[in-house]
Amino acid sequence: MLKLIHSKSPLFLNVAVIGASGSGVAIAGYLASIGHQVKLYDEAPENLHPIIMQNGIRVSGHTTGFGKIDIATTQIQEALSGSEIILITTPASKHRQLAALISTLITDQQLILLVAAESFGAWDFKQTLIQQNCFAKTIIAETQSHVLNFQSITKDHCRILEIENRIPVAAIKSDQVYSSMQKLRRLFPQLIPVENILHSSLMDVRNFIFPAILTLNDALNGADQQLLSKYNLKISLLQLIHAIDLERTEVAVHLGVKIAGIDEWLRISNNSFGASFLQTIIQGSGHSLAQNSQIPSYYSTNLGIAYNLVPLLSLGRMFGLPLEKTEAIINIASDFYNQNYISIGRTVDNLGISGMTLGEIQQFASGQFENRRVFN
Repeated sequence: MLKLIHSKSPLFLNVAVIGASGSGVAIAGYLASIGHQVKLYDEAPENLHPIIMQNGIRVSGHTTGFGKIDIATTQIQEALSGSEIILITTPASKHRQLAALISTLITDQQLILLVAAESFGAWDFKQTLIQQNCFAKTIIAETQSHVLNFQSITKDHCRILEIENRIPVAAIKSDQVYSSMQKLRRLFPQLIPVENILHSSLMDVRNFIFPAILTLNDALNGADQQLLSKYNLKISLLQLIHAIDLERTEVAVHLGVKIAGIDEWLRISNNSFGASFLQTIIQGSGHSLAQNSQIPSYYSTNLGIAYNLVPLLSLGRMFGLPLEKTEAIINIASDFYNQNYISIGRTVDNLGISGMTLGEIQQFASGQFENRRVFN
């Protein structure tokens, strides 16, 4: 067992960061460097060893300093014990495994925030807890974007490139996000509460556009023109972006969710990661797929397809909405990467909302309609 222990100060929040690679190291280092008491968990000892050797994490760039980590451990119960806020920074593909792992350890007093949860991450996480017979009244919230734009230098050193200006956050029960903001903003002042999980899951256009662009880029670099023709998808970034954005907004409108279209999103998100890349395409000066270098390296094609595009398509199908471009991208990715994204991704079935009426989903999202398949 590997662990590093430092004394605690009562002046700051006690935070458990789950995941010591990429985003987790950046968040743990950043929070510790500004004074919070941070415990860091990872199942892989090799990810923690360098941090233990230098007693913390070095932070440079936008924020410069050194963050001492109170506990760095491979024992998750040590990380969770006494923590007021639990930050899940692992990829969405590990959320179900993590939810099962902590199902007997979390308490009513704790708050779980899934960082960059992908679409409907909080619902998926809670569904797994229920399957594990965990009915703790822990507040579960999610953000759709990373709170920091970072670059991993080494396993114990991260460079903070930028702090996102406005980060929407929602909770499973809509009123809980407002009651949690005082604590959450002590960690990340840029968090802004939105109405519910439907809003947080559908409002960030990057989660739906980036995986499509990266998939087409890989297919083109692989000279797989035949695959693209198979699904009758013409290669025009401008047309693709607008088509997928229209399908995203169509689902949102059907659900009664008001979100910004891509043009408005760009106007209000001009300081967000990747916005400049999309702006060059919309302005007609960036039609080449090769110009995806401004997409942050931690955006994962596999995650984006399985945990953003698949749930979007699944919701569309449930309500009879044809999402042709979204479905084409999923099919191309499935063929090119040899993955069955429909089976591994989030769907209305594994989210526990299959068969709900439109009104029930709207009530469920606000916390007025309780379905024990998802939460108590």
